Amino acid sequence: MIPLFLAVVAMAELWPMRWPASAPPEALDLLKGTPVNCILVEDPSPALAAAASQRGLKLLKVQGEQLLGPGGMDVHLTTRRAIHWESKDPVIGTSEGVWPGIEIEHGGKTMTGPTSAPWVFTNSGFLRYARASTDADFWIAVRPPPGNLWRPERYIQAIADAAICGAKWIIALDDHFQDRLIRHDAGALKDWAAITQALSFYKDHMEAKTWREWSQFGVIQDPATGALLTGSLLDMLESQRTSIRSIPSAKLGPDALAGIKIVLNVSGAAIPANAGVQVLEPPPGWHFPVVPESDFMMGRKQLDEMQPLWEMTYKATLRKNFGVRTFNTSGVMSSAVAAPDTGTLIVHLVNYTDFPADNLTVHALGEWKRAELLEPGGKVRQLELYPVSGGSGVDIESLASVGIVRFER
Repeated sequence: MIPLFLAVVAMAELWPMRWPASAPPEALDLLKGTPVNCILVEDPSPALAAAASQRGLKLLKVQGEQLLGPGGMDVHLTTRRAIHWESKDPVIGTSEGVWPGIEIEHGGKTMTGPTSAPWVFTNSGFLRYARASTDADFWIAVRPPPGNLWRPERYIQAIADAAICGAKWIIALDDHFQDRLIRHDAGALKDWAAITQALSFYKDHMEAKTWREWSQFGVIQDPATGALLTGSLLDMLESQRTSIRSIPSAKLGPDALAGIKIVLNVSGAAIPANAGVQVLEPPPGWHFPVVPESDFMMGRKQLDEMQPLWEMTYKATLRKNFGVRTFNTSGVMSSAVAAPDTGTLIVHLVNYTDFPADNLTVHALGEWKRAELLEPGGKVRQLELYPVSGGSGVDIESLASVGIVRFER
């Protein structure tokens, strides 16, 4: 049992990246000093396998949705609907997801969502549900759309989009960037250094995997009521800057509702009368829209059918702070988790725009004594706390890409 236990622990510590089988074995030196310790390769050569082993890298052979590892320690990347949440595997994951970022429509216009704010394409709503549904390490395999040259900020957004929900994005570079990097192009090396610096930052700050979401507002869902969908209710609420705790109906119990004041019961699960929470039920006669089995995103038709539930939810949450509220954060998304003893609160901030975000404000419920902003590269900025209704506030002069506001008692 001891070797199996050690293998499980080792699997949970992997940081994966897709790697071209055509790259020369010595190109693996590009991973030295980075968190990447696992490469995913289609049809790896014996020379590449040997080079990976010499460098202490775990190699998983890609065969469709399966990643085959030594000793039977495999990883299955399925569709979202095929995920076995009760699996005892140390790593589970999905091959379905969106490329994170703000999309620009033809003519240069920024796309907007149901709240009229710039619409951020994110997997975080689904990944919130994943975090609440399993203790396994969760991987999401999203490739950058082909035919584009992506700036390093977009790769950092993809890393952060998963990490703030306790998941790991399988690093995948666009073909042009990958070729330049293997040729040791100076610009590619500089961009790679920025990307791996952000990866190291999140490796050191994976509290989101085990800490509980800091929110008094819960959403009870299951796969039949949109929990697996991108662009569904959790993403809509996040775009409104509403703190949320995702509660799978299968995990519903006294502990799941601890600290919750209001719960939106989308799944219709039975909630104990003595739970001590205010329950919001969907409008009479309303049913969650039917989404084709092949889809993992809400379409325009389904979003229109969501309107009765969204209007009710919007009115119940508008301008209320259920944990953390952010201001002047158009294009910046947040996620907050708190330590089990609630002595520490961390608020992840991810800037999905192509320019620095200036003059941000964060209000956190509760009384806090210290606050600081952490950024990749070991940057730490002390923040001045001031009292706000029900809690404490801080102002952030600028945020280049990603950061964490850490509050301490």
